[in-house]
Amino acid sequence: MKHRVLTYIGKKNKIEPYLPLAAAIMVAFAIRLTFFFFAEPWNQDVRETDILRSDSLDYHLQAQNILNGSFLEGGRTPGYPMFLALIYSFTNSSVTAVLLLQAIMDVCVCVFVWMISLEVFRDKKAALLSVIIYTFSFTTAHWGSTLMTETLFNLVLISGVFFFIKFLHITKVKTLILSGVLLGFAVLIRPMFYAGVWLILPYMFLFLQGRQGLKKTIGLTVVLGVLISLVILPWHFRNYYLYDSFSLTSVFNSNIYKSVTILAAGKEEITEDGARVFLGGVPSDLNENRFALGRDQRKIAIDYILSNKTDYVFQHLKGTLALLTRTDKGIILYYLLNIEKPYEAHPFMGLKESFVDRLQRNFQNLRQEYYLTPIMAGKMILEYAAFVAGLALSVRNKRYGPSIIIFLLFLFFLFSPGFLGINTRFKVPLISLYSSIAGGGAIVLYLHGKNLLKQLLGRAKTFDSKSC
Repeated sequence: MKHRVLTYIGKKNKIEPYLPLAAAIMVAFAIRLTFFFFAEPWNQDVRETDILRSDSLDYHLQAQNILNGSFLEGGRTPGYPMFLALIYSFTNSSVTAVLLLQAIMDVCVCVFVWMISLEVFRDKKAALLSVIIYTFSFTTAHWGSTLMTETLFNLVLISGVFFFIKFLHITKVKTLILSGVLLGFAVLIRPMFYAGVWLILPYMFLFLQGRQGLKKTIGLTVVLGVLISLVILPWHFRNYYLYDSFSLTSVFNSNIYKSVTILAAGKEEITEDGARVFLGGVPSDLNENRFALGRDQRKIAIDYILSNKTDYVFQHLKGTLALLTRTDKGIILYYLLNIEKPYEAHPFMGLKESFVDRLQRNFQNLRQEYYLTPIMAGKMILEYAAFVAGLALSVRNKRYGPSIIIFLLFLFFLFSPGFLGINTRFKVPLISLYSSIAGGGAIVLYLHGKNLLKQLLGRAKTFDSKSC
């Protein structure tokens, strides 16, 4: 079946065509302001008990250390603490100012989603639908109202991806420089992207080969690799000088050790504290050298994984499935509406319990979630379907260069969290990536659905006439 889905953008009516985009951005900002006000960062009691805790407190203290001239200590990368320190320096360490700025930054992601969609599909309707899909992502809105890395990382990542996609089309060195610097800085914000950023280089080489010539392709690929390295390497050398470790961060080791303790706790039917003792015990004193601690944790974790390969892979995939199927339901109920959970579980309970037990727990929750479960599940399924349709459309229209790199990054962020995928924060980059492609796919789904409905109605009329 042939149908013309997309049309090239003309230059007529310079302002009017952007009014729908402006309206979508205003709605996006309103949603994010709602989460900002519900977070109540100006309330000292709320700020100390709900906002400045766990990782958020660590980032906050690291930022204050920078302002006090002692710079960063421990095993975290500098991206987010330096961002906080910059805002704090102008606002007297105001958490409220940071969260308000993050609401604005998350709206800025909409702009890059729009521009990526235009690069792929050359159609303003497709781009607008992509923005609308991202606009109504309550997950990204929620994490923007927390003192966590998600919003800053998401903005830097999607902007870096946009300039990389732009470079694939125009091959200007200036665009390549912007992409390399942004992608390198994204690693310094979220070190889990360390492995993912290097996936871009072989893809770039394969894409440009045959278009630019072998010599130029090698040169451009090397330039991008050097740019990313120039951003990241100083932190490697700093850690080697201070902590005798060339690692970018100790977080990798901490996360893999966390995964193993969860696995051991579930398998041995003991608590996580009991699992640490079972594994050999590693002190978790924050005053310790985190890199030295991380090395001990990594050794224990690897030894256990090698002895339990099948169980580890299974649980990793279980976490991946949890990440893929997480909806905005919990965000709306328990964070926005502040409804008490009917069944309070450990954050990683879904990884420890059996499939039957999880079904029983979810059934218990349905008593107050029944009205949102089908809506949020349906929304998620339609978004994934639009994403797949958008990828297919881009390949059909020979615009596969941008869509393939987005798909590869989507797969990376989907599979890399593993056990930790139970936490919705890891879904934030996935949402911006698939939204940028899903707009074009939504048009395809609409046209096919409309055509299918006409066929069904036509058959129904034919059947009625025959019956008469």
